[in-house]
Formats: sequence, structure tokens, C-alpha cells
Amino acid sequence: MVTPTALALACFAVIALFGACAFVVGRAVFARGDGTTSSGTPTPSRRVSALWLVALFFLVLSAKLVLMRATPVKAPFWDQWDGEAAVLYMPFHASSLTWQAMFGLHNEHRVLFTRLLALALLEVNGQWDPRLEQVVNAVIHSLTAALLTVVFWLAAGRRHLDLLALVAVVCFALPFGWENTLGGFQNPFYFLLLFFILALWLTTAHRAGTSPWWLGWLCALCGLFTLASGVVVPVAIMGVVALKLASDREGWREAFANLGASAVVVALGFALTSPPLPHHAAIRAQSAKDFIGAFTQNLAWPWIDIQGLVFVTWLPVGALAAAAALRRAKTTGLERLIVGLSIWVVLQAAGLAYGRGVGAGQPATRYLDVLSLGFIANAAALVAVVDRARAGTTARKMAVGTLVCWLLFAVVGADRLTNRSLLNLDAWRPFYAAHILVIRRFLDSGDVVELTSKRPLVDLPYPDPNHLIVLLKDPYIRSILPAAVRLPLRVESRVVTNDAFVMNSPYAGNIPLDPLAPSWWSLPGEGRRAKGTFESRPMACQLGRRLKFEVAGYLGWEGQYLAVRNLRTGRDLAIMPARLARESWVEVVVPCPPDPFTIVGIDATESSWFAFREPVEIGGASIAAEAVIRHSREVFIALVAGTVLAFAVRWG
Repeated sequence: MVTPTALALACFAVIALFGACAFVVGRAVFARGDGTTSSGTPTPSRRVSALWLVALFFLVLSAKLVLMRATPVKAPFWDQWDGEAAVLYMPFHASSLTWQAMFGLHNEHRVLFTRLLALALLEVNGQWDPRLEQVVNAVIHSLTAALLTVVFWLAAGRRHLDLLALVAVVCFALPFGWENTLGGFQNPFYFLLLFFILALWLTTAHRAGTSPWWLGWLCALCGLFTLASGVVVPVAIMGVVALKLASDREGWREAFANLGASAVVVALGFALTSPPLPHHAAIRAQSAKDFIGAFTQNLAWPWIDIQGLVFVTWLPVGALAAAAALRRAKTTGLERLIVGLSIWVVLQAAGLAYGRGVGAGQPATRYLDVLSLGFIANAAALVAVVDRARAGTTARKMAVGTLVCWLLFAVVGADRLTNRSLLNLDAWRPFYAAHILVIRRFLDSGDVVELTSKRPLVDLPYPDPNHLIVLLKDPYIRSILPAAVRLPLRVESRVVTNDAFVMNSPYAGNIPLDPLAPSWWSLPGEGRRAKGTFESRPMACQLGRRLKFEVAGYLGWEGQYLAVRNLRTGRDLAIMPARLARESWVEVVVPCPPDPFTIVGIDATESSWFAFREPVEIGGASIAAEAVIRHSREVFIALVAGTVLAFAVRWG
């Protein structure tokens, strides 16, 4: 069984794996030699390199956070209800979750690392929260952007970092793949990218039998437990190994070691392959025409609606392959890495065309993050061509001109694709808002007839209303629901003096009332601001969580007081907004008392008033995630300002 201890050990093992990989990458980035002092201290060039990578990471991360802020997806959506709630959370709580289930199939995929992360976040936060998952996923994808840039920078002899970083920004920061950014259960795509890049670099840039080499093949093995297409990772590696052997005939022992490891991983991958799923038969390519049309559109990224442009988008890699053939496969490390990445993207595009290519339709947004790596492969191919040309020659000038024109062509296409994707997202925004409201109404009323009358996707976040009802009626699932959809703690008055506090005051004016989250007001009548006190009946909340209040009015002025009172100790925890709410609602978060408590309020003045909504339980990590999302624009502005200042100081 998956016990909390076993889960913790598994998570520590994954962290150790990534830590070991990070150590190897860091050691390569900051290796002593040119660019370091005799003491090993990084020189300014190393500092500038680190600055580029840090800026890239935060630029990609802030772009994703801005999208989360603009389009809040706060209710679990689609696969999360069965993939997380039914398959993971309920069995784990009942101590019946097995490791066989953790390694089991989700559709065609074995999403072990997605399941581990979901359980770990639930344990840390004490609450199910898609927004927290989105933030963690964004961190993973942003780190992958920096890693891919580092790998190509090292292969290019530590040159062109600025160009490679800008290319990575186009692929990782633009929101054409918004479905993965806003879907908490979509991180298998991010894990696949991360494990592939680590596996490709570690196995091909290090001698067989060394620790980094073993780490690389372990990452290739881990790729099998992200998406079904993880099985093509060893094929891409062997493409690089074959080119390396062609350049160095003495490396046949190393090639055979990689071939053996590749055979093991591929064999295991096919053994783990899902049988054909009957309910997916309708979305597979139904003919060779379907397959070819979908395949060329996939490869034409970012011009996925103009499949004929595939020959332009892949012209750089084609030219590189032709030049390598003329040189009898004599290639540089950068060129071999480009070929490996290209093989992987082509095989991903082919698998997608077969499995989701009905009618030669364009790829869904969730697949675009994978397909976009073809842009990086082709941009790097042009960089390799420029490096091959001698400085100052006409060939060099032509290569640079071609690189600039092709990059402009690709960036225009990426911008066009992003705009089309965001128009598609605009149609989804009302659905995401409706999902929150429908779930809250059902939790409040329990009206099964009303819920089953709702339309999946448009009103419901899950295709099967009956199964959704079963999950929402489960006491444990109700106890861990995200703060945005769970019902607040009911506040009932025990003491109200002078009729000073009323529920849902009719004199609230333009301040919005929420019928599912009643509010208490020290505003009993129009123009009558009575003085008095309020105390609720005893309440309790889950230890380790927080209470999120929304307050309005003039709490903070003299004579206005609101607090949570611990009934065992008698101590008050004041509820004080960071700014005056006035005629709006402002959130205030306080820790959950470990003992039963009451809410006490005092209005000791007739010159002002305040109000508070019933509090909602929220996890501590959820609060941190919301804070990061809320300040995403400030993070982006600070990043840009800091980067400009750093470069001004460096080159001023």
C-alpha cells in the first residue's frame, strides 16, 4: 500500500534524482577553465551567463503566472475528478491505494510522477488545489526552459546563450499551450520534456558507465511513466549515438553500451504499452490521408494551419542533415544534439498524428508545448550553419541573413498561433466560472436533479454528472475541496447587543452579496449605524489550515474590531485587512485555532461600519500560490527592470 511514509520516501527519491541531475548540470556550467579565476570564482562572463538563465526562468514563470491571473481556473477540471479524486485521494485516505495503481494506466499513459506530485501537494497543503498544482507545474516547465538552453549552450561551446535564451522564450513563455498551464493534471507533458532533455544530454555528452551516464538512462526510464510517447526517448538517443560513432569509429564500445541500455528501455516501454482503447478509436487517424495531413500540420509548428509550410519550418534541419551526409556524417556535438531533438519531435508528431489525427485536424493546445521544440531544433541548426561558415566570408553573411529571416518568419507564426489560441481561451473563460458556481450550489442544496440537468463542459467540469455527484457526496472529498468551491464555515450568532449586527444587510448598497457565503454587517439600517457587539456560536476548523475572511467597510478605524477567539485560552487573533476595504471586499487570512473558537465583533462608533463574510478554510500552500499569482505582474516588471540594470552595470 502507498502509506504516508512510503509516499515521502518515493518523493525524496525523485528529489534526489533531480538533485543529482542538477549537480551534474551545474558542474558543467561552472566548470573551471576559460572564464574562471584560479580560485574557481566565476568571472563576469559566468555571472552574465547565470543572469541570462535566471532571467529566462523568471520570464517564463511570470508569463505563466500572468495567464493564471487573467484566467483563474479554480475548480478541478475533467481528468482531475477521476485521475486525482477517485483514483488517488479517496483510496489514499482509506489506506487502500496500491503501488500497482500508482504505476497503472490513465488512458494510454502511466502518469506515475503526476500522481506522486498530486499526492505530495495534498499532503503538504492539506487541501486539493488546482491553482497550487498550476504554479508548481509552471516552475517545472520554467526550469525545463533553462535546462534546454543550458544543454544547447554547452553543446555550442558556451556561445550564443543570448540567442538560445530568446528562442526558448518563444517556445516556453508564449501561452499557445494554455491548456497545460491552466490544467493541474496536465504536467505529464512537462515531465516528459524534462526527462527527455536530461536523458538526451546525460547519455550522449558523458562516457558510458559514468555516473552521469547512468543518471541519463534512469531519466530515460522515468520517461516511460510520463506519457506513452516516452518510449521514443531511447530512439532519439540512439540517433545521436549513431552520428557520434560515424564521427569517431573508435567509440564502438560506448555505442554498444548505449544500444544495450536503449534496447532494455524500449522493451520495457513496449511491455508497458496500453492496449487500444475502444473509446479512442474514433479520434485516431482513419486513413493515410488523415495521418499525413495531421503529421505535416504537427511538424509545421507554429504554422499548424498551413501544412505546406512544413518544408520551410524544417528547412534548417534538412539542410544540416544534407550537409552532414556530404561530410560522411562528420558532425559536431551541437549538430548531433540537434538531430536527437529533431528525431524526438518528428516521432512525437507521428504518434500524435496516428492517435489523434482523425480528419487531419489541427493539434489541440495541450500538444503544442511538445511540438514547439521543433522550432528550437531548427533555430539551433541555423546557428550551427553560421558556426561552420568562416567569419567575414560571404557564406557567413548569407547564413546570418538566413538565420534572421527564418527567425522572423517563425516568431511571426508563433505570435499568430498565440493570438488564435487566446481567442479559443476566451470561449472557455465563462465555462471555468460556471464550474465553480455549479459545484457550490450543489454542495449547498444537494439538488441532484439540478446538477444532472447541467451540460458537461459548459456548466460541469466533468463529462459524467452521476459520477461527479458520487464524488461530491463523499465526505472526504468534500473536506479537501479547494477553497474556491467549498462552502464556508457557517456562522450563527450567539450574542448580538443592541441589534447592531445583521445578516446580509439590505443597506449594503452596491457591495455585492454572495447567497452561498452569508455576511454579517454592523449596518442594521439606512443611516442607522448602531453600536454593539457580536459573538458567534462555537466553531471548529481543521488544524494546519487557514481561515480566509472577506471584510468590507472601515475595519481598522477606531472603534471597529473583529477577531477569532480561542475558547480554551480566551486569546483573540485580530482580523485586520492590509488596506481599508471601504465599499468593497478585501481578503484577510488568519491561522486556524487548534481549539474551538468563536468570531467576535465590536462596533463602538456610529460614524462607521464593517462587514465580514463567513470564513472559508484554505491551505497554507494555497495562500502562497495565490500570492505568487496575484503579484505576477510585479514579478515580471521587477525582472525586466533588474535585468536591464544588471546589463547596464555590466557593460556601462
